[in-house]
Amino acid sequence: MVASAEDLTLEAVRTLAAVHGAGRQVLVVSKQPLEEPATDWLPDGCFVVANQAGPASGEDDVGSSAHAEENSRRDSGESGGTTDAGEVTARQALAAADAGDYDSAKRLFEEAAAMGNSRAMVNRGLIAKAEGDPDLAYRWFKQAVALDDDDGATEAADLLSGEDTATALELLQIASDRGHPQATFLLGFLTEQQGNSAAATELYERAAELGSGNALSALALRAKESGDPAKAQSLYRRAAEGGDAFSMAMIGMESFHSDPDLAKTWFERSLQAGWAQASAVLATLDEAHADEWIAKGARVKGTPKLIR
Repeated sequence: MVASAEDLTLEAVRTLAAVHGAGRQVLVVSKQPLEEPATDWLPDGCFVVANQAGPASGEDDVGSSAHAEENSRRDSGESGGTTDAGEVTARQALAAADAGDYDSAKRLFEEAAAMGNSRAMVNRGLIAKAEGDPDLAYRWFKQAVALDDDDGATEAADLLSGEDTATALELLQIASDRGHPQATFLLGFLTEQQGNSAAATELYERAAELGSGNALSALALRAKESGDPAKAQSLYRRAAEGGDAFSMAMIGMESFHSDPDLAKTWFERSLQAGWAQASAVLATLDEAHADEWIAKGARVKGTPKLIR
């Protein structure tokens, strides 16, 4: 396959990566050096630059140590500016999943995991979890935990929280100490379940500072229960702006009776962002298309939220 890079969209890049991952040859020819996202998704050897005068200039300094650490965590296979085979395969797996080809995605995640890519292990576990196999999911998460992957620790703890709280808390504490937002939120949630509301609030606030939408929504619920609906709405909107699907639904609920059209808009956003339960409300607000909304909800529920 030969394509021009001048009009190469992110969707096209992901499709090409999926095609390459399925064993097809892919070649992108460009008059200009490729930039992100093409360089992130396409492995070396899949693109050439016609009439290139010289090497491309170096990358800009990211300007943030936190951002650099996140890149290091997500792209642990990078060395000297070249992404290793495990990371390339993991990205191809993501592209296949985005295209709805989960059979190829599973195979590619497993290949990347065999090369030591911990993110691939987590994502393979997330697919197993979405397919209703928590035991298989946990085995994949444990492999990632062995490589000090905080996403893997968080997902493993989430599965363990109902049966082995002590181990779940231990895993979450380690990931939280390293600044993982979701781990910090879940640590707060389990702490609250144990009856320590004050400590839970501190953890929710810390998780919110780290960027957890779940933590913001938890704090919003507390504000509402304490008689401060204005603060609750403000927190829900902060969370929604960050992509938290549940908070979008809570904003929609406020206008459910007063402005059904506005409520429907928020619940549609919530469903699109991944909160499957929004489909039931949409079916009530739009009875003429109730079956379609329920079907969409089922699809969302069965779609794993993969780590990028």
